[in-house]
Amino acid sequence: MLLMSRSFAEKHNYSPLAFLSGWGMANDANHITAPSRAGTGLIRAIQTAVQSAAMVPEEIQAFCAHGTGTVYNDSMELTAIESIFGDRRFPLFSIKGAIGHTMGAAGGIEAAICTSAMIDRTVPATAGLVQEEERATGRVSGFSQSFAGNNILTTNSGFGGCNAALIFRNV
Repeated sequence: MLLMSRSFAEKHNYSPLAFLSGWGMANDANHITAPSRAGTGLIRAIQTAVQSAAMVPEEIQAFCAHGTGTVYNDSMELTAIESIFGDRRFPLFSIKGAIGHTMGAAGGIEAAICTSAMIDRTVPATAGLVQEEERATGRVSGFSQSFAGNNILTTNSGFGGCNAALIFRNV
């Protein structure tokens, strides 16, 4: 995956697959390894990404979650989703059930998968999903899901309370 400015791409005749339209980072400084149960850092990171993209939350049509499949992380992410998107249902997925947690490479891999998902207008299945948490019903699926629109959000939450959010827009 190669990230470059639009002018550089045009100068060198590269055809972009997607545009990075928004980004945000925040730290909740909650615990060395545990996420803030209130999702405060992730909420701020997503809000900053939406603002930097000059968008409103309703313009996000799919969401690639950090999705570690742990009780605290999944609950925190759902809390953040509900805080920003309310009860709106749209495709939510995680790839960690399929490839494992790749640590520092997770964000880059997920960005590439989001780009592919936008091209196909289909998000991948959440592999290993047996029973979604009640708050995730109608969002997460063990099957691929199609989506309409041009924007996909991906997030990551790391040790020490680091949270990042990227919004990719279809070309």
